[in-house]
Amino acid sequence: MQGESLYVSVHIAYYDKNHVLGFVRNISDIENERIRNERSNFFLKSLLDNLPIATIVKDINDRGKYLVWNKKAAEMVNTDASHIIGKREEDFIGKERTDFLVEAEREVIENGKPKSFVKRFTNRDGQTKILSIHKALVCFPKGNERWLVSSSLDITELEMQRKQIELMNRHYMFVMQAIGLISWTWDLRKDEITCNRSYFTPKTHAATGTVIEKGDDYYSQIIPEHRERIRQAFDNLKNGTPSPFNEEYQIIYEGDDVPSWAETFAIVSERDRNGKPLVLVGATRLIDERKKLDQELLHAKERAEEANRLKSAFLANMSHEIRTPLNAIVGFSALLADTHPNEESKEYVHIIESNNQLLLQLINDILDISKIESGTLEFVYGDMDVNGSFNEIESATRLKLDLGPNVEIRFLPALDECMLYTEKNRVLQVINNYISNAIKYTSSGYIHFGYYPPKEDKIRFFVRDTGSGIPKEKQQQIFGRFIKLDNFKQGTGLGLSICSMIAEKMDGHVGVSSEVGKGSEFWFEIPCQPVLPPQQEVEEQKKEQLSINNPKDVKILIAEDNPSNYKLFKTILEKEYTLLHAWNGLEAINLFKEAQPSLILMDIKMPVLDGYEATTEIRKLSEDIPILAITAYALEGDEQRILQNGFNGYLSKPIISQSLKSKIKNLLKKKFIFM
Repeated sequence: MQGESLYVSVHIAYYDKNHVLGFVRNISDIENERIRNERSNFFLKSLLDNLPIATIVKDINDRGKYLVWNKKAAEMVNTDASHIIGKREEDFIGKERTDFLVEAEREVIENGKPKSFVKRFTNRDGQTKILSIHKALVCFPKGNERWLVSSSLDITELEMQRKQIELMNRHYMFVMQAIGLISWTWDLRKDEITCNRSYFTPKTHAATGTVIEKGDDYYSQIIPEHRERIRQAFDNLKNGTPSPFNEEYQIIYEGDDVPSWAETFAIVSERDRNGKPLVLVGATRLIDERKKLDQELLHAKERAEEANRLKSAFLANMSHEIRTPLNAIVGFSALLADTHPNEESKEYVHIIESNNQLLLQLINDILDISKIESGTLEFVYGDMDVNGSFNEIESATRLKLDLGPNVEIRFLPALDECMLYTEKNRVLQVINNYISNAIKYTSSGYIHFGYYPPKEDKIRFFVRDTGSGIPKEKQQQIFGRFIKLDNFKQGTGLGLSICSMIAEKMDGHVGVSSEVGKGSEFWFEIPCQPVLPPQQEVEEQKKEQLSINNPKDVKILIAEDNPSNYKLFKTILEKEYTLLHAWNGLEAINLFKEAQPSLILMDIKMPVLDGYEATTEIRKLSEDIPILAITAYALEGDEQRILQNGFNGYLSKPIISQSLKSKIKNLLKKKFIFM
């Protein structure tokens, strides 16, 4: 183009004596590129030299040769860059670096991840700097070139300012905490306390504003009961105890005539070079109103505990009063079905017993949730025969009228014997709740329950069914309170929540896996401690057994003050055993002395002497007689109290005839061999 400057390369060669050859090549692009590179290099060097950050670049492919050492880096080490660029670390004799820096660079090169840290550095002039260092690996994307870029920022002044700000913040934190209160500084070198009482309201005539006093003057104002404790707490702080000072005490400020409750906070704000405290700062506030409130809260707590005790007593009494008539309803309705075996009668009895079970479950849930809310749910650990207990659950569950004819209930033992040291009642409560829940949602198929072999000192129990299943989005909330998948299903919605709480109290947890239309598996896992089965006791027990030919020779003493309940026991048992009846605990003792029965059914709540008192007296006469407690109570701890007071077992009202007969036979088998 006309007027454009060009860069050309000219080459002239001899051709003959009359001619020469001339070659002209346009090298404008090459020369312009060179100039641009030169300008770019100049700009980059100027930029690096004017940065306030020391910047260094090493060529990793050339054994760490230094390519860049900017002006700030040269100033920092007090060495000109020309003496460093183009050389490697080994060229600098005597300039050994710390292992920390060597390791840091090695990690960046190997991992390719940047690394930042703060490091103290002392240059050749003896100046100590605090540097914020950043190292990163830079790789050329179209080749194998790699460079290590290091940048260092001198933050010495910033670090000093940070420490000053930190110290001020500590002061202000406590000043702000004590707004409207007494802030003070204690100079330990002078033993002088300077108090700012500008916001202090004295009881009578104590000084306000700025007050200066000695340490002993301060201690002398604290009442004698608290004085030595506060002195010791301050001595601990002065001697280097790291935790902040926070004490409550009573003090009579000079000029006042009545004590004030005070709360004091204190920390060490200044130390000498050896770490010895020089100055304490703190704040004191008067807490008379809070102490008054604390007393009111304490009295309120005591009243609440008394109310809770009365509530528990009320619930226990109501449980007894409800279960006692319910016992007759449940028992006689079952007998009615046996005496009137037509289909219509069976249907009516089924309705009665189904609603009895719902009423019982409602009572149990109310009692359990009451204990949960009051924090008095008891956990009593002991030996548990898991297989034996679960076989009993299987038998009892088959008797439930709401278990459909097309539903199989089965216990699946994982081991031939499984003896654990655990909380038996809670384990059975969770399993029973799971089974009750499965029954509601399983119309056909099976309900299987059991446990997996213990693993890593833990055991997992399960209840598996072929019920309706649970949608995935609802599985997380299923263990919450009052959660019901089907609002038309009867129940309180508390059973699974109670299971979760029990598992947590036993250091375990619960869970569920389910698929809609296929069924669910509810489980809970708890720590376990295996125990050996009592083989010796079983053998000794067999040696003590007596032979008996006719079950009618077995005499059963029934201590029961309620006529309807005794009528029920009589109807269930009189065909198999000889019965004796006592109306109260005293009569039971006298009848035992006269008739020497084979077994005693002892009601707990009776006039004259209750079941506990009667059993205590009978045990003085015989340690071997089997005594089965019959109770309408169902609060936690009842079973433990029963077993600790000489009973061999217990049944809760309402009594189911099959359960009663089974319990009696098991107790009699331990004492008699039926021929």
